[in-house]
Amino acid sequence: MSRSTEWQPLAPDADSVLGLGVLAAFGMAMAAALLLGQFKVTVVSTIGCASMGLGALVAHLPLGRIAVADVLDRVAGGAMMGAACLFLLPRALDMDPLRAATGLAIGLAVGATLHRLCDRTSQRSSLFGDAPLIALTVHSAGAGAAIGMLYTFMPDLGLWLGVAIIAHKLPAGYALARGLHARGRSALAVAWPACAVGLAALPVSLVSASWPSAPATAALCQGLSVGLFIHVSLDCATTPTASAEDDITSIARGAAAVLAGILSMWALRLAMG
Repeated sequence: MSRSTEWQPLAPDADSVLGLGVLAAFGMAMAAALLLGQFKVTVVSTIGCASMGLGALVAHLPLGRIAVADVLDRVAGGAMMGAACLFLLPRALDMDPLRAATGLAIGLAVGATLHRLCDRTSQRSSLFGDAPLIALTVHSAGAGAAIGMLYTFMPDLGLWLGVAIIAHKLPAGYALARGLHARGRSALAVAWPACAVGLAALPVSLVSASWPSAPATAALCQGLSVGLFIHVSLDCATTPTASAEDDITSIARGAAAVLAGILSMWALRLAMG
């Protein structure tokens, strides 16, 4: 499906209403988290939500030529791949390599199944028939569950943690917003995955102290979320271009854009030490 570079305001619809409802629930959950002393959960969840929102706003900028929009879409897909492999996956493997790898494989399989199911049933324009949106929401919920399980083991809040969150949430918000627009859906649906981290992390963190196997379980959840995230990044990086060009030059340009996104995350990871 071709993707337009011009954004038109969408009338209130189910996506918008549900998105606003999720944002309201997220705000109440974060207020409750602060009252309950879950400061790290509040900060991590808020940074992640704001990063995805910022990415969605960037997607609304006038991009000019369609070819430029195609390149930026692939840069975002590459950045998501790089962030998943360089920031998220090592953390999961540090918890428990076997369970993290198992979760990764399951996440990739679930992502592929969601994609085929939505294609087969032609539900991409319905409320719950958008594979990338569902996959990113499940990814965020899985990451939130892992954060909640490991609340007492989480490192102190600092620059590295903030950069790691922004590095994968911002391009994800951009790519998701672009895809939603291409499928005729409201960008407010970005609120689903943006808020899912906090909405999942808070309740899990409140009971995680009674789970002696929390790190191992968290590794499985984190691996699952990474697998889903990688699947979505591949989908973003390989979406057919909006332009009529589909020659070797266009393919090479797209591959270079994906590589540029990956290398940007590699350089960021290297700079963080």
